[in-house]
Amino acid sequence: MSVERVGWFDLHPFLWAVQPILFLYARAYKEVSVVKVLAPLGVTLAGAALIWALAYLALGRNIRKSALFTSVLLLLFFSFGRVVDLTGSFFEATGLWPNLGRMQLPTRTVSLQAVVLAVYAIITFALLVRLVLRKPLSERAAPLMAVTAAVLILLSSGQIAVGLLSARPGDPPPAPAPGSVRLSPGLSPDVYIITVDGYARGDVLREFYGFDNTPFLSALGDLGFSTLSRSSANYAWTFLSLASALNMAPLDELAGKTGPESRDQRGAQDMIRNNAVMAFLKGRGYRTIHLASAWAGTRVNPYADEVRADRAHIMDDDFTRALVDSSFLELFNDRLLRDMAMFYLEQFDRLEDTAPEPGPKMVFSHFLLPHHPYIFDRDGAVVQNGSFVDILLYRKAQWRRTDAYVEQLRFLNTRLLESLRAILRSSAVPPVIVLFSDHGPLVVSGDAEALKRARLDNLTAVLLPGAPAGLLPDDVRLINVFPIVLNHYFRAGLTLRPAVRFYSTYSRPYAFEPIGPEPAPRKETEHE
Repeated sequence: MSVERVGWFDLHPFLWAVQPILFLYARAYKEVSVVKVLAPLGVTLAGAALIWALAYLALGRNIRKSALFTSVLLLLFFSFGRVVDLTGSFFEATGLWPNLGRMQLPTRTVSLQAVVLAVYAIITFALLVRLVLRKPLSERAAPLMAVTAAVLILLSSGQIAVGLLSARPGDPPPAPAPGSVRLSPGLSPDVYIITVDGYARGDVLREFYGFDNTPFLSALGDLGFSTLSRSSANYAWTFLSLASALNMAPLDELAGKTGPESRDQRGAQDMIRNNAVMAFLKGRGYRTIHLASAWAGTRVNPYADEVRADRAHIMDDDFTRALVDSSFLELFNDRLLRDMAMFYLEQFDRLEDTAPEPGPKMVFSHFLLPHHPYIFDRDGAVVQNGSFVDILLYRKAQWRRTDAYVEQLRFLNTRLLESLRAILRSSAVPPVIVLFSDHGPLVVSGDAEALKRARLDNLTAVLLPGAPAGLLPDDVRLINVFPIVLNHYFRAGLTLRPAVRFYSTYSRPYAFEPIGPEPAPRKETEHE
């Protein structure tokens, strides 16, 4: 009995196992380490080999037929979640399933998944029958499958390689020298730095979302916070804004080293971790505590004295979320979504748990809320608003889900106030709390200048025990928040930076466009 020889073209199942992962990573490489890809690649390659071996035995030990069957199964596996989304959009657009739009979200999801599963079962059965009954396959089948997969892999690999090779991360700026005053441990206030991602300023919420945030801002005022009604970020993206704010420095040098065409975030992310504010407070005897977040740049911090995360979870970056959401793993998406929501809730608990601990300490916490993905309604119920694949591929479109944004923001308001009250109750010495958003949302507006300003207009609220009213100007820029605070409490002697701010696009984040001063202030509420 002759043994069928395996040619290079017959190895296409392994190419189709790799291609979907590289396709998604090509859109996330600037935020996610390449190490994150190794486990999915290993699992899918091993899975492809196992499926191929079983298909080989089931199809009469025919290499080419079993290879084709394996590749088709892999295509079905990795496309399932996306096909479910497209099927829902098709039925809604055509009206062929009138009751679909009236279903509750869980029922709608399960119904669409059942339809796609039925279609996939028919395709699999039809292919299996055809492979069993048909004698030899066309000589063109294997080369076609292999070349198609190889071309797609080359396109994704090229995009990844160009991005990684063009990256020239900059070095973090040196920490400021300690000032002349070193407070005793019993008198030094704990310092809390709390970032809420993409939180709009009060006037932006009112103008573009029709939402009045006065109750939340008033509640902050009742706790002793001052909310700065004309505050602004200096940069339009999280990795840039936090790198600048926490290092109290502009990013001209980093942008020059990285290049205007690059989207690489690694240099900025390292500046966030090894930041000047933390280094300064360490030099003053502070213990630094970093609370793990759901974003790559602030998930861990090797420079902090402690990094706290109750548990790892699978949905902790855009790449993993999109991989789950696009494949057959979407069948378990509800459980994974709840795992992600639990991570956020535990983050609030970790923040509150630090308050009774002895100081002085600096606590940093970056909440991804109210930024998408939108997984909470106003009452804290877990919902799914949109596909994680869409979030990875069509980020800008997610900001158009204004109702979902406001729902998640309202939940954040409630939970954040609970945490702030818990911190104040449990702190032996009144703490310094700097609460700010790294940037605002990407609003829907036909006015390009208004869109850019809304992106930079951010929430800034500070609790500064014993500080004079108006210590921070109402139109403060993030780059100057910490110099002013450190100068007041520690006589740090830090120089304030020019109040310039820059807009840039996601495709060219280092191509900074200066944004002029704000128009005359609009009428605000008492606490804004």
